Amino acid sequence: MFVVKSSIKSTSQTLLDLEFNNNLDDNKLVLKEVKEYKDDVFCAVFKTVISNGFFGVTKKIRLSETHFSELNVDSDFIQLTINISGKYQFQSANKIDLKNGTLNLSFKQSTKSTFKILRSDEPARYALLFFSKQFFLDLLKNEKWTKEDVFYQQVQKNNYVEYGQFQITPNFEIKEIMDRIFDENIFAEKNYYYIQTKLVELFLLIHIYSSKTKLKSALKADELIKLNEAKHYLEQHSNNPPSIKELSKIVFLNELKLKTGFKQLHKTTIHNYVTKIRMTKSAKLIKKDIPINEIATTLGYKSSSHFILAFKKHYGFTPIKFKTLSSSKK
Repeated sequence: MFVVKSSIKSTSQTLLDLEFNNNLDDNKLVLKEVKEYKDDVFCAVFKTVISNGFFGVTKKIRLSETHFSELNVDSDFIQLTINISGKYQFQSANKIDLKNGTLNLSFKQSTKSTFKILRSDEPARYALLFFSKQFFLDLLKNEKWTKEDVFYQQVQKNNYVEYGQFQITPNFEIKEIMDRIFDENIFAEKNYYYIQTKLVELFLLIHIYSSKTKLKSALKADELIKLNEAKHYLEQHSNNPPSIKELSKIVFLNELKLKTGFKQLHKTTIHNYVTKIRMTKSAKLIKKDIPINEIATTLGYKSSSHFILAFKKHYGFTPIKFKTLSSSKK
């Protein structure tokens, strides 16, 4: 059996208490639910997705004081963590500060770990995925790329990977997949197969991105960190993006290194990256029948005409044409 338990240390408030089989099971449907907890100093919203051998949770927490969250897992497991916003510290054998916008992969024995969630004016948001070792290996066993994947090979050889040893800054596509995994609107009878497909896609993108990151040796380690922080900041503020000068002050990197380093690391300019994020968001809003003027305002454009010109330049046709094409495919 695979058991995951989580609680708030100071109040002994149980947040999670789950028990399920280790194996990937095609007959087991995924349960998705949203839970809320609230007291004088702690307010949280949890969205969970559960099946045999796999568990995922996204958390949005607002604290008026620092809290400690304990995590207990009773068998070998893989943990994927994405810190979206807020201040965290992972405390096990060593203390590891979790920077915003980082993705961590670890492979550990049964464990009792502590997350220190620091008081902050902004809500703390992060996502956790847990996999039993057997589920993880079965999920990816037919994928040819795993022969070259360092993390998969470590799990297969039963070599544990500690928290903080495998860390990358996830790109926009990885975050999009995470959103889809926790989308409660997926048709219930089919969602298990959908989740499996998205998990395979997620690990493939992590493999591709981590392989590329290793080739950036021309950039200094501190520059890599700052450039990834810049990328994360742009993703969080794409509706009102900073100027190059403002962004350089935010991440403490001069303007020239910011512009040249960003393009070298991410294969695109800062302007084009922000545009890509905005256009991806706009396409989703158009499919939801949100009015064009409202989309333009939401995404930070000066007017509807500015948005329409940007959309046409990016996609090759107007938002109205895009909506018509999208409707015809349904």
